[in-house]
Amino acid sequence: MKTQLVGFIRNVISRMNRSRLHNQEFTLITNTCIGGIIFHDLHLRFCSPTINCGIRDHDEFCYFVAICSTIYLNLLNSSFLSGSTL
Repeated sequence: MKTQLVGFIRNVISRMNRSRLHNQEFTLITNTCIGGIIFHDLHLRFCSPTINCGIRDHDEFCYFVAICSTIYLNLLNSSFLSGSTL
């Protein structure tokens, strides 16, 4: 009975969150599996490089985010200069 109640409450909360969501194409960068849980609960496509990937060390995670940011900014700058869009 308790599991059914928790499942019901989780479904209600997920529906409310889906209705409030304006942008359905986004990426979550997390160091735990919570990103996958969020995408699953919102019934969204899993578009994150860290889905089902755990990065335990805080410093390694910060380094990973810094690398991703650098790559993104480089791509953004190069496509801005060339006139194309990302």
